[in-house]
Amino acid sequence: MNKWLRQFRFELGMIFRNPWLLILLVLFGVLILWVVHDAHASQVFHAQSYNALTLVHTLSLGLVMLMGILAIRRDIRRKTYEWSDAIPLSNTTKITAKYVATLLYFTLFTIAATVIYAYYSAKTGGDASVTLTLSKYYATTFEVSYAVTLALSILLAICISNRIVYLIGFCAWMFGTFFMEIFLIDRMYLFPLRTFHLSQLFISIQMDNEVWATAQMDEELMYSRLFVLAFTLLLLVAGITILNCLRRTKHLFLVWGTAITALLLACGSFMPYGGLWQGRYAQYKEKLADPTIQTMEQFTPIQNPTYEITDYDVSMHRSQNDYLETKATIQLNVPTDGHVNELPFTLNRAFSVSQVKVNGVGVSFQHQGEQLTIKLNENISGPVKVEMDYAGVMMDYYMRSNGNGEFTAFVKGENVFLPQYIGWYPLPGYQSVYVKEVDHSNVRLAPVHYEMDNRAPANFRLTLTGFKSPLYTSIPEHERSEDRQIFAGPVNNKITLFGGELKEMKRSGLPVTVVTSPYNASAVNVILDHLSKMNDYYSSWLQNYKPNINQFIYFPINNYMPFTSENQTYVVTHGYWDNKYMSEILMNAMVVGSRNGGYLIENTEDDVRLQIRALLWYVYYREQEDITDKELKDGWGNSMLWELYDSNNSIDPARLGLRMSEQVGKAIDEGKSKQVKEVLSFFYNQNLEIVDDTGGDSPSGNRISYAQWEKEWKRVMESESGS
Repeated sequence: MNKWLRQFRFELGMIFRNPWLLILLVLFGVLILWVVHDAHASQVFHAQSYNALTLVHTLSLGLVMLMGILAIRRDIRRKTYEWSDAIPLSNTTKITAKYVATLLYFTLFTIAATVIYAYYSAKTGGDASVTLTLSKYYATTFEVSYAVTLALSILLAICISNRIVYLIGFCAWMFGTFFMEIFLIDRMYLFPLRTFHLSQLFISIQMDNEVWATAQMDEELMYSRLFVLAFTLLLLVAGITILNCLRRTKHLFLVWGTAITALLLACGSFMPYGGLWQGRYAQYKEKLADPTIQTMEQFTPIQNPTYEITDYDVSMHRSQNDYLETKATIQLNVPTDGHVNELPFTLNRAFSVSQVKVNGVGVSFQHQGEQLTIKLNENISGPVKVEMDYAGVMMDYYMRSNGNGEFTAFVKGENVFLPQYIGWYPLPGYQSVYVKEVDHSNVRLAPVHYEMDNRAPANFRLTLTGFKSPLYTSIPEHERSEDRQIFAGPVNNKITLFGGELKEMKRSGLPVTVVTSPYNASAVNVILDHLSKMNDYYSSWLQNYKPNINQFIYFPINNYMPFTSENQTYVVTHGYWDNKYMSEILMNAMVVGSRNGGYLIENTEDDVRLQIRALLWYVYYREQEDITDKELKDGWGNSMLWELYDSNNSIDPARLGLRMSEQVGKAIDEGKSKQVKEVLSFFYNQNLEIVDDTGGDSPSGNRISYAQWEKEWKRVMESESGS
């Protein structure tokens, strides 16, 4: 032991007495400080800092590769130092001392990066628990990557005695990072090779979202790190074994016994990781072979059922190992003029249905893929009560073409994401959740339609028990206790369930609640300031003002779902836009609701709701932002005024949008803002939301023609002139 300590101190001195290596350490710290500080100044600290740390860390692995090679070529694999073989030091002592000393040097890199990240994380507003979790993640990942890269470089230097080892080392660094990511994983879809990537940061899945990332990947990280550490040991043992073969030793049996043991240990440690991927591939192949999953050319979003759902009552309990036990009671109406002998539903394949009852009587059913078909004992019509019990674990993994993969739905501890389209509760009819490529080469989520349904609103009651933290959805919360939450209210479309390390933020006088991640809290405060100002303005003159939205869910989850309006909740998944513009998007959803059916308007003369929605913003910009009419025409109004100035000529050949804006602008210039607001308030009360309802009366059902606009405009202006 004394020999090893003396050798370790010698190797340590060789490193820390080298001024260039100390300068490199300082430069690394400065670079980390610069990129993390830059991320702190952005609106999405976690995503920006992760991308920056990933790149800097990957570059630092090149230095690790060089240091490992230099450590060996300095004496062990240098002919002029062959005399050192006569020193009574074993190869094990020499190699392990070099390895530990060099790794200790790079541990200072890890400490620098972790401390700087933790400081700016706390400064950004991240909770202590979030900062601690992510700091531990970065520290561990840095060290594991440094450990395996250093062991690989030492083995290369032992195997290749001439100077070409420097070129081979550079190629190994490039191959183990960028080449492996771009070609082997991304293009050749060899996803299990992620564990052989020298930088685990570079290929970690969904780490741009601080709410769920580490929780989702903790099992894969644990198995991967276990294998990487065992593989690191194998590399070191292999290097020592080669040296012992070059220099005769009397402990040959021990040498080879250790090598074989290390090999078996590395193979054994790969089994849990390989088993994890085996399960994912089995799930993937099952979907590929499922005849109920359509190809893209066959794709139809939904096969409308012959019934209408009036009430949902869903009770979901989370037990150990995230096992979900659910009971769904559905009230539905079957047309009296129809003869129905089966009821089609959509329920995700992750759940196993144990029993189904119709009007209290057990019936047979078939659950293939996502298609759940309830067989009726006799033809029925009128009100029907369906009860079903089902259970399962929801961890739906999707192997994307970029090699990173993602979980499209999951329940893991306190982290919950059950999107509306995944079928976590029985959806009416057969709806496409997944879709195959035309050549059957891949399975992915079906193109998702978030538009409002054309069916009448249904009452939805959702009871949740056994979850570790509060959950959020798009219907009002009626009860919250330590072990139970109850949501209830009418729904016009499907619902999504969120849960995790989230914060609820409110502002006095503002009729909305924002649910966000800790790192976005400061940005949300700015957004709430803008929202309060705009809400005070519109509520002061819009008669019967009632916001369409009462909750915003705001955090960067763009890889999960896009911007969407769901019942009375607006889900904002993109954090790269300016906070002020983001607040305008949210305010627009509050005041006028969605415009998903706008593409169905074929002639502006028949429907000017899009233009009237834009005029609400025109008046706001003129009065509250002091922007002139000319500046608005030059584009200062962002996309809010698009329908006024950049209308589609095929839909608005007469440029009615421009004519209406000039009409309103002239009135404001003449001091007739009160009359303008009266006209806009009149049409506001006629409902300016434009839903996508290709099967019903909308968008023509509540359309507002240009003639109606002109009639009301003349009425208000002439009555004011007459008075």
